[in-house]
Amino acid sequence: MYRSSCTARHVVKLRGRCFCHRPHIFNLERSPGMSSIDALFQRTRAEGRKAFIPFVTAGDPDLAFTIDVLATLIDRGADLCEIGIPYSDPIADGPVIQASYTRALAKNIKVEQILHALEQQRARLSAPLVTMVSY
Repeated sequence: MYRSSCTARHVVKLRGRCFCHRPHIFNLERSPGMSSIDALFQRTRAEGRKAFIPFVTAGDPDLAFTIDVLATLIDRGADLCEIGIPYSDPIADGPVIQASYTRALAKNIKVEQILHALEQQRARLSAPLVTMVSY
């Protein structure tokens, strides 16, 4: 169950959703142990909309840019961000993702560096984050 917690008068609303206080739009009454991702999908279902979940390759062109892109996407309405962990043989991915992985790996990006950067900047990144890697 969600209730709107924002009582301000708004100029910009999309499908009744306020964008001025984005992190405080809804109070979720959720059961203990429900993850932020479960809560996100419960909220989007209650709002009758799909979640906006962009994919970003970590480290392309560098980690600082990756964090900036994630923060911008979240500020612009991303509900959850998927972060691609580069690996050497991305044959299951298309040419754009393959090329981004190749560029990141050419700079010797490591999983530990990616996770450390995300941890250090977590306060800037208010949406849930997930990582994706294939092998």
